[in-house]
Amino acid sequence: MKFKFKNNEIDNVYQVGNVITDIYGGIYLIVKSSEGYEVINLIESSVYATGKNLEELQATCDSVTGVFKNTELFIS
Repeated sequence: MKFKFKNNEIDNVYQVGNVITDIYGGIYLIVKSSEGYEVINLIESSVYATGKNLEELQATCDSVTGVFKNTELFIS
């Protein structure tokens, strides 16, 4: 996978489809699941956090600083 980032600022980064990063280089995708919402760690291919709604999801992700990235994903 290859990522191309463009900086953008938005009010609420925890929205379905958004890609966010943390200060440690982690890259995460916000997705809707059958149980609610999930934050997927794209580097480790794992579920980082879950929540029944987006507010709960954001509350469980205090360690992710939530910098929104306008991202293009290339899979080869």
